[in-house]
Amino acid sequence: MRTETVDSAPHGVQSGDRSTWFGLYYNIRKDHKALDPAQWTIQKVFFQGCYYESLAQLEAQF
Repeated sequence: MRTETVDSAPHGVQSGDRSTWFGLYYNIRKDHKALDPAQWTIQKVFFQGCYYESLAQLEAQF
């Protein structure tokens, strides 16, 4: 099984921002300013027309 991701613009709202929307089974906005991927964080989750502050919040709804 092959899974592909799609990223979309905007990649930030101001100069120096490095955050991107990634489309998987749901859309997540990830902050990837840090050079170490272990320090990257999820900023928002978009699923079925609603925004969530985290994957935990989305999980709690379902």
